[in-house]
Amino acid sequence: MPFDNGDRLLRFEAVLGYMQGIVDKCLGYKFIFGGDFNLPKHISSCENVCVKNFCANNNFLWADVHSNNVSYTYHNDKLQCFSLIDHILCSPELVRTQDCVEILLHGDNLSDHLAISCACSVSVLSSSSPKHTSLPSCTPKLNWDKGDITAYHTVLSQSLSNIALPTEALLCSGKECGGHHSCLQRYYSEIITSLDIAAKQCIPTVKAGVRKHWWIPDLDELKQQCIDICNLWRDIGCPRNGLVNAERLRCKYKYKQAIKDAAFNAEQSLNDELFNHLCTKDNLSFWKAWRKRFCANNVAQPQF
Repeated sequence: MPFDNGDRLLRFEAVLGYMQGIVDKCLGYKFIFGGDFNLPKHISSCENVCVKNFCANNNFLWADVHSNNVSYTYHNDKLQCFSLIDHILCSPELVRTQDCVEILLHGDNLSDHLAISCACSVSVLSSSSPKHTSLPSCTPKLNWDKGDITAYHTVLSQSLSNIALPTEALLCSGKECGGHHSCLQRYYSEIITSLDIAAKQCIPTVKAGVRKHWWIPDLDELKQQCIDICNLWRDIGCPRNGLVNAERLRCKYKYKQAIKDAAFNAEQSLNDELFNHLCTKDNLSFWKAWRKRFCANNVAQPQF
């Protein structure tokens, strides 16, 4: 929802009108709307009345926050400003109780908004329902930085040693011979299987897109420090003052600044690398560096 300005009420009505259009197009369905509404629930205002009327007209529930250590979702620690302005509107059949919203206190959340969650009860779709196949598969990537390379070499060597060489195909002297296609394909598949088995046993995976290209090992340590101090802060009741809160804010600022510096340094390094390749007229290295940074690396498995 829009922030404070001269036409805030008009913009509120415009957004609610758009939401009403979605509801009208999907009559009979259940809904859940969530996000930053930029207004508290229990403070009287024209915008608040608009949201309550929207809920009443569509029989929606304006969910409350479950009792927690904190009663705010937006925080500006420097200005000591705290408010509960993130909300969830939903069909009442989807939730069990009015106070179904939970505020999540995650140490690695650098936003000035705390995340919120809501558990909803939905029926399982029948097997006859159409399946969406247009979404791309999210294949996890191997995280070689965290893997045991020595163990990977050992497991892979043992697995490869059990593969029988296609000696008949290798010794074949016939020109354009196609009689060994299945043998070579099986040999190739066994090598791929050995690589997959060794990787699954020794190399951890990470969800594609989670780790940024500019991520460095130092950020892992700073991230863990933020998580640890946030857990301690939560265990003692989430105080807004005191030594623990001051240390939490210090760790958060240090982690946030380190992320900015790492991203900036990575961009500068890439710019310098591309510039050097252009100066030396090394087109091959230039496009190799370009594709590594900007292009997708999903390569289809070849077939013989």
